[in-house]
Amino acid sequence: MSTHRAAFLARVPDDAGHVDLRGLLLSGRCSLYGEAEGGFVARSWEFPYAAAFGAPPAEVIRQAIAAAPPATTSWAGEGRDGEWHLMADPESDAAVAAAVPDWPRKEVVLHRWGGNPTRPVTPPGCDLRLAPDGWREAGLHFGHLPVALREEMESEWVAGRPLAAALVGGRVVSYCYAPVETETLWDVSVDTLAEHRRRGLAAACFLALARYLATRDRRPVWGAFADNAASLALARRLGFQPAARLVSSIRP
Repeated sequence: MSTHRAAFLARVPDDAGHVDLRGLLLSGRCSLYGEAEGGFVARSWEFPYAAAFGAPPAEVIRQAIAAAPPATTSWAGEGRDGEWHLMADPESDAAVAAAVPDWPRKEVVLHRWGGNPTRPVTPPGCDLRLAPDGWREAGLHFGHLPVALREEMESEWVAGRPLAAALVGGRVVSYCYAPVETETLWDVSVDTLAEHRRRGLAAACFLALARYLATRDRRPVWGAFADNAASLALARRLGFQPAARLVSSIRP
């Protein structure tokens, strides 16, 4: 890791509220704007979002925004074509709100998990697969997914991330993967095709991946928009507890 990037990383704690930002910095798959000792913004190369830290000046925030391409992929199963998110923790929220006052804002709830990963129960008619080195290495395919989800999964970075998938008729219908990891945590990204929901597939995929990543001493963090009742309910059923809150400003 370069000395430059390490200076930014030294500012960001390894906790649930900063799992995406710290994971981005560790991966090196982001662009940085601002100064480590002041406020800064890290913009992901794979996902349509950036994260602010500290109190970045308005010109730094606007520079990060201007450099961001149009959003064509989803983010953690929640994005839609054209949405791009700028995440702010409580310390950076005021600076972001002042820099982009006309952007709609949504609350994000980050959850910690205090449970132990039990063996998942595979619903009837499904095949549960673990792909620790990514879906390509496991011979899985995502060409049948909706465009935004397919583009997310087929990015070079995501293709190599640990993943668990549920297959019906040989096709992936539900999956859980770790888009970023820190030294002790991993961010949960999970989705199920609409026609296969309410069968326990997402929970099975999560538990399969959580069991594997526990062998690497990584514990999951579940993030969901505060208005996503289905995701929040699943988090509760799996044993997650709210741990931190962020605000997402969404580029119109």
